[in-house]
Amino acid sequence: PVITAKVTRQVPVAGWAILSVALCANSSTGPLESLFPFPKLLLAFWRQSASAVMFIPFALKAFMQPQVRENMSDWNTLKYMLLANLGSSITNTFFYLSLMFTGIPQAALFSSTTPLILVLVKVLQKEPIQFLEGVGALVGVTGAALVSLDPTAGSSASGEQRTAAENLLGTALALVSATGTAAYFYFAKHVRHKVDIFVLSFVGNILMALGSFLVMFFILPTNLAPSEELTSQTLLGTLFGYYTSWGLLRDQFCVSFVLDMLSGQGALAALKYLDPLVVTVVMLTMPVVATAEELLMGIGAMPGALTVVGGAVVIAGTACIVKASSAPRTEVVDAGGAIVDGGGEG
Repeated sequence: PVITAKVTRQVPVAGWAILSVALCANSSTGPLESLFPFPKLLLAFWRQSASAVMFIPFALKAFMQPQVRENMSDWNTLKYMLLANLGSSITNTFFYLSLMFTGIPQAALFSSTTPLILVLVKVLQKEPIQFLEGVGALVGVTGAALVSLDPTAGSSASGEQRTAAENLLGTALALVSATGTAAYFYFAKHVRHKVDIFVLSFVGNILMALGSFLVMFFILPTNLAPSEELTSQTLLGTLFGYYTSWGLLRDQFCVSFVLDMLSGQGALAALKYLDPLVVTVVMLTMPVVATAEELLMGIGAMPGALTVVGGAVVIAGTACIVKASSAPRTEVVDAGGAIVDGGGEG
C-alpha cells in the first residue's frame, strides 16, 4: 500500500530576502546602462560575455563535484538545462528584435505577460491555482501595462511612425520574448536542484551573448560600427570594446556583478523557495524600483501619473501573490521512501 503523509510548507524569510536583492539588482539595468554611451544591444552583449567570463571559475569548481557531473550526464537534466537557457536567450534576442517593429511601450507591455503565460501553463497541466495567485498575476500585468503606456517616460518617446503590420509583428516578437522568460523560469525550477546555478548561468550567458551577436551582425550592424569612445576602430574592438580600457573593463565587470551575480543568481536561488509565477510577478515591479533608483542617483525625472498609478497597481498585484505564497500550504506526499530509509538505518 502507498503510505502518504500531510506536510505543511511555508516560504522562509530567506526566500523573500533573496528575491528582494535580485529585484533591486535587476532594476538597476536601466540606470547603470544609461551611464555608457553605447547601443543597448552592444551593452547587453558586453554584460553577457563579461558575466560568462566571471562565472567560469565558479562553474569549473561546481563541475569538479562528482554529483554535479553525474546529474548532468542524465539526458532529462541536460535537456531541461538547455531548454531553460534557450528560453533566456529567446527572451533577450526577441525583445530587441521587437523594438525594430514597435515602440518600447508596446514591447515592454507584451513582454510583461510572462505571469499570465505561467498561469495558462498551470491550467493546462491541471495544477491548483490559488484565487489570489490568479488575481495577483492579472492585476500585476495590468499595472505593468499602465506603466509602459506612460507618455512622460523618457524611453517611451518616439516620433517614428510604424504601420499596423509592423506593430503587429513587433507585438508578436514581444510575446515570444515573454514566452522565453516563462520557459526559462519553468525549466530552471525543474532543474536547479540538480544542476549548480553557476553552471546554469554560465551556459545561459554564453547563449544570450551568441544571440545578441547574431542579431547585431546580421540585422543591426550599426551597433557594431566603430566608436570614437573606444581605442580600437575594428569589429573586434567594438565587440569587445570593454577590454580596450581599464576604466571600461572595471565598470563592465561591476555591472555584470550587480546584474548577473546578484540579480540572475538571486532569481535562480529564489526558485528554491518560490514558484516561478511568484518570481515573475514580483519582477513586474522593476520599473517602479528602477524609477526610485534613478531619482536617488540623480539621473531620472519625476514619473508621470500613469507610472505612479500603474506602479501602485503592480504593487497591489504583487501583494496578492506574496500573501498567497506566504500562507502555509498543506500537501500530501509519498512517505513510503522516507520510512524505508529510516528503517534501514536502524
